Amino acid sequence: MVCLLSGKDLTSSSIKRRRTTQLPRNRQRGDNKTRNRTSNSKDKKCSHTIKKASVKSVDQRKMSRTKATWKTSQLSKVKGKSWKIKSPANKITNLKVPKKCQTKSQKHPKFLSNSKTRTQSKRNESKSSEALGRSKIASCFKPKKDLQSQSHKKRNTGSYRYQSIENNKVIIKRKTKASGKKIFDFSNLFLKNPEITAHIDVGITSRIYGICVTSDNLLWVIYLRKHVKLFDAAGKVVRSVKVQRSPVYNCCTPTGDLLFTQASADDACAEVTIVPRAGKPRTLVDLSSYASHLCGILCQGEMIYIVAYRDSSSKYFIIKLHMNGKVVTTYEAKPENVNIGGIISHYGKIYAIGINYFNMYPLKKDNVSSVAMNKVKLDDTIVRSACVDNLGNVLLPSDLEVNIICPFLQRLHKVRIDISDSIRSVAVDQQNNLWIGTRDGHLYISKYLKQFS
Repeated sequence: MVCLLSGKDLTSSSIKRRRTTQLPRNRQRGDNKTRNRTSNSKDKKCSHTIKKASVKSVDQRKMSRTKATWKTSQLSKVKGKSWKIKSPANKITNLKVPKKCQTKSQKHPKFLSNSKTRTQSKRNESKSSEALGRSKIASCFKPKKDLQSQSHKKRNTGSYRYQSIENNKVIIKRKTKASGKKIFDFSNLFLKNPEITAHIDVGITSRIYGICVTSDNLLWVIYLRKHVKLFDAAGKVVRSVKVQRSPVYNCCTPTGDLLFTQASADDACAEVTIVPRAGKPRTLVDLSSYASHLCGILCQGEMIYIVAYRDSSSKYFIIKLHMNGKVVTTYEAKPENVNIGGIISHYGKIYAIGINYFNMYPLKKDNVSSVAMNKVKLDDTIVRSACVDNLGNVLLPSDLEVNIICPFLQRLHKVRIDISDSIRSVAVDQQNNLWIGTRDGHLYISKYLKQFS
């Protein structure tokens, strides 16, 4: 009996032990209530540690929220590879704003988490500032095709070249590297053997020092022996005038009158003489208080520009006058002194021309630059008769040749004229005819462009 009772006790105790051991396994598998009870009991035991952790978790949650709002950019990708801006309420993931387009709040997420007033102030910004920010951000997300096309254009662009001539204007285009076209040669614009269409001899054996063209295509021709004549486009004499002093440098006014100076001739003085188209010649202005003698002269707009020389300082400078002869201002060469004699207008800009060598010095607001703009270097040229044709080329006579410099002042072409006398002056009328004055007083009209031959 004792053995049986002891056996029963052993079996009951073993069953109880098995049940107690199996209970935790069942709870681990599917009983969520027991799991929560165990977790709650553990939290009660270490409540002081949980309070510290909860404080940190709240800060981390705030940081994560601000980062999430920062990372969700205000841009959304739309079909067609374009970008559209949305309000901050529409949160979009997996898009980041570049650093160069970020504002202060976007660069530093903590800036928003400090207080609610800052976020409210950001939302209440003016529409103009929002538009500026959106335009900056949108400029950073341009489609790739546009960028490739721009880079493709930059790679293929080259220097400007001559293309053709239409309506007395040179049409210039860029030559691309991809195209295998030949570059248009500057010398192809001109005839190899210019044809002389007229020879004019008025019986005066004196040097022709200058030729200038009026707005209605009449030409003033200046002879050194105190004589001036006005010709029409066909070469007929319209007017003949004798003057008291020897004219050297000359130009035309907008009304067609003639202005000239004497430079350093034997009877020279620092005066500007005007020869009207109808009337007697007279002295326009006396500039002896400013200069010793006067050289190149130019009329542009309602102003007169004169190259002057002062013996006391041995310097050349430019005087600016009104049409009535009143002095406005003077321009001196800086940073160094340069020897200048002639003056021309090229595409609306005024250039002083060197005496010894052909150099074009631009006229600035308050001085004459001593840095030459031309890349073509010439010597043995006659500076006083330099002119600009209808295509923007600069023409300079030199004995039996005419030097032609391209509008960019980088290329040179020489045209040889088949005459026995040496050339002293040149000019181009409005019909693209080349007028040539010689040492013996002969006047020639010639064609020099292929397009108008």
